[in-house]
Amino acid sequence: MTVEKHVELAELLGMGVVESRASSYVNFPRTHPLHAGFEPQEFLQEADVILLLGVIAPWHPASKKLNPRTKVAVLSDNPLRSDLPYWGYPVNQILTGEIESSMRHLLECLSKRVATANSHAAERAETWRGRYEKRKAAWKDEAVTRAQQKPIDTRWVTYELAQVIPPDALVVEETITHRLSIHRYLDMLKPGSFFAGCIGGLGTGTGTALGVKAAFPKRPVLCLIGDGAFNYDPGLAALGVCQEHQLPIMIVLYNNYGYHSQKSGVPRFFPDGFAVKNQDFIGISINPSPDYATVARAFDGYGEKVEEPGEVRAALQRGLKAIAGGQMALIDIRLAKAAETNERPDRAN
Repeated sequence: MTVEKHVELAELLGMGVVESRASSYVNFPRTHPLHAGFEPQEFLQEADVILLLGVIAPWHPASKKLNPRTKVAVLSDNPLRSDLPYWGYPVNQILTGEIESSMRHLLECLSKRVATANSHAAERAETWRGRYEKRKAAWKDEAVTRAQQKPIDTRWVTYELAQVIPPDALVVEETITHRLSIHRYLDMLKPGSFFAGCIGGLGTGTGTALGVKAAFPKRPVLCLIGDGAFNYDPGLAALGVCQEHQLPIMIVLYNNYGYHSQKSGVPRFFPDGFAVKNQDFIGISINPSPDYATVARAFDGYGEKVEEPGEVRAALQRGLKAIAGGQMALIDIRLAKAAETNERPDRAN
């Protein structure tokens, strides 16, 4: 219901809605032309009004400069995040209240004002639509131009997954460095069909996926997880639960042979340091990589290792077929090694 009110408010005012990279849920339909992507910083200078709706950290850092004329309002039952040691976002208007009921009252008030005022909502909405279409075309191009790239690129994996994912699928994500591409390409996911842990330690992805499967036994459940996160998770125990309790989830392993999220900050903050100069990033490698597909087969599951970009879609389809037949599946997709790239990843945290 909150998402529906969110859509109604956006359409009433013709305003764009931006999610952050760290979004744990589908907060707004990502196929809606008023969806403005996952980079709030892009709009900080142009926005005249920003409404922070139940957010934890809308952009980073909090000190990012705003347009001096921009007014910021926050609506939440805990608007200034008293649970955090420091928040630090500039706010002009504090609206304290439970979000769903507050949105209902806000809409009632605004509907009366917009009906009697000179509204440019339609014009603004058309501008947002143009930006939306341009952004989506650029994202698609980023993926399809990597259809033959080897090692396989994250964007190609997720783009191919988007072509085959069942419409009733539930997705649990614990990838960290690949989360932005998952947000971008799995835009068909509806509210209540996506779950992610964005703050804190790793190790919850497979357990969360099993909990979702237990709650929705008739729906396909996919766990999208990095190999680093998978090694934090109780992997063998999770596979054992799949086998013992007949909970056939599909694990898609984004395997970059290590902990890219741990490495990625070093070149940015210490570009002239020892690690960058010697290309020696201690503690981030999982190389050689285990044959995770074999481990899945040890628990009567379907396992497959994918190293060719042209095989991604077919492998995902075979995994989906396996879980539809009651068999757990693990698709281990080999990406560029974390230790061999200095490019900034799609970080969510």
